[in-house]
Amino acid sequence: MTFAERLAQARQESGLTQDALAGMLDVSRQTVSKWESGQAQPEAGRIAALADALGTTCDALLRDAAPQTVPVQMTGTNTFSIDWASMYPILGRYQTEMDCARYARQFREMIAEARDTYGYTLEDTVLALKDLFYHTYLEMDGEK
Repeated sequence: MTFAERLAQARQESGLTQDALAGMLDVSRQTVSKWESGQAQPEAGRIAALADALGTTCDALLRDAAPQTVPVQMTGTNTFSIDWASMYPILGRYQTEMDCARYARQFREMIAEARDTYGYTLEDTVLALKDLFYHTYLEMDGEK
């Protein structure tokens, strides 16, 4: 099922018309129609608003299959850890395959530059760069 088909189905299941959904998102009905017909795609920033308006999740709109579940383990400090390597095997082996020190230097330089430029905390800087990295991934993934 395509994104357009999932969007149309989610809208219909929510009982909204194209006009009503368009009004909620401050776009035209024609825009919603183009999204549902596959003639256009909403920008990345609208996906969350679409999901909220339709009472669904971004994953449900974007993914063809249900996302995998990840085992979560609680620790004695009321935090949890996720065994990401069991879900993504590359995380268990890239340290021996890549020049990690080189990339770490580049990351430190990017973090330092962003902190100095914008006055963000270390945590805010890393979160902003992580988000930017993810959006870049989505753009590149769309080029397939």
